[in-house]
Amino acid sequence: MSDKLKVLLQSFHFNQNLIIFADTKAVAILTINGILMGFIVPLGKVLKGMAGYSFGLMLTLYICYLLIAFTCCILCVAVIYPRPHRRGADVADLFNMASIQKHYPNPDDSQSYAENFAQTDIHKLEHDYAVLLHREYLVSAKKYHYVKKSVFFFLISVIFAMTVFTMNVFLNI
Repeated sequence: MSDKLKVLLQSFHFNQNLIIFADTKAVAILTINGILMGFIVPLGKVLKGMAGYSFGLMLTLYICYLLIAFTCCILCVAVIYPRPHRRGADVADLFNMASIQKHYPNPDDSQSYAENFAQTDIHKLEHDYAVLLHREYLVSAKKYHYVKKSVFFFLISVIFAMTVFTMNVFLNI
C-alpha cells in the first residue's frame, strides 16, 4: 500500500472520529437542555397567575429562555441529523470491513481478496479516498460550527433559566 493511501486512510478515520465526537456532544447538550426545559417550562403556568410589578420582567425572561432553548434544540438536531454514512457508488471500499465481510464471508478466502486487490488501480483508490476525505472534512467542519453555536445558546439558556427559577422560587416575585 502506498504511503499516500495510508495517510489518506488515517485522515479519513480521524475525521470520522471527529464527526462521532460532535454527534455525542450534540446529543448530550440536547438531553441536558430537554431536562432543563422540563423543569422550567411548567413555570409558565405559575407566571400566568402572577400579577404585580415584576410580571412583565418575568414574562420577558421566560419568553427569552424558551426562544433560546428552542434555538439550541434546533442547532443540536442540525448536528445530529445529517449522517455521513451514505457513500457514493463509485467509491472503492476495499478497506471497509462490512463490505469485505459481505463479499467475502469466509475469512479464509484470502485468495479471492488478494485477486480483487491486485486488479484494483492504486491511483483510482487514492483519488476516491481523497474525494471522500474532502467530503467528510466539509461535514465535520459544518457539524463543529453548529456544535459551537449550540453550546453558546445552551449556556445563555441556562443563565435565563436560572434567573427565572431564582426569581420565581427563592425571591417569590
